[in-house]
Amino acid sequence: MVYGDLLIGRTSSTCESCQKINSLVIEMGRICVDIPDELEKKLRFKVIERFGGKKGDLSRAVEEAVKKWVAK
Repeated sequence: MVYGDLLIGRTSSTCESCQKINSLVIEMGRICVDIPDELEKKLRFKVIERFGGKKGDLSRAVEEAVKKWVAK
């Protein structure tokens, strides 16, 4: 279940730093951070509310937030 996986924080075991798409390599950075449990819970619910809770939505939301923060 997508919603359950997103809420409890399961990640795919096939997640890699780089993805090959039609012989084009897209490099992706990885940052591991610790945040308070309550903030994580609020973030996950907001992601479901805004994007629907599909695979990749949490990364999409965090990327959007970081871009906004860096642009300030």
